[in-house]
Amino acid sequence: GLCISSSNSNRMHNWANRANAIVCYGLFVLFALAVATTLTAEILYTKDHPCVIELNKVDKFKAFGPNDKAALSFHLKADLRPLFHWHTKQIFAYVTAEYVTSRNVVNQQVVIWDRIITDIAQSHIDINSENYEYILGDQGTFLRGRNVTLTFSYNIVPITGVLTRHKTASHEFIFPHEYIYV
Repeated sequence: GLCISSSNSNRMHNWANRANAIVCYGLFVLFALAVATTLTAEILYTKDHPCVIELNKVDKFKAFGPNDKAALSFHLKADLRPLFHWHTKQIFAYVTAEYVTSRNVVNQQVVIWDRIITDIAQSHIDINSENYEYILGDQGTFLRGRNVTLTFSYNIVPITGVLTRHKTASHEFIFPHEYIYV
């Protein structure tokens, strides 16, 4: 077995005992390093990074069968460079549209844009008029005249440790009362 100690101390250690000791020591060192990086990760992440999100316009808004479908364009500016250091593997950035309808009284969160950022060169986001990546769809025709909040969030994926979620910027607007056919 792994990390077994021999009760016979008079006998010289053979190669299996020595290999077992080396493997156990190596596993302990790796475990200690993983715990240390996980505990220090929160200290390394800076909380001060400016982010702005604004709705440009509702490009399309129509009933598609029994459901509402909408296409939004928005402005997003976020500097996530301070989040990258030796312990950051990647950042998953995304924009959600959050709203409440009479059918879904729980706050609905629909992802309308996302990006996986794998290095610091990609972590400065400046989008002036990003068209929708995903369509905003509602179960029913309840979006007309609703308050909707665009929220920019990101998840930090560390090399070891816990995945953390952060909300940084939001913009609230009212959906049009009539459908927009383009």
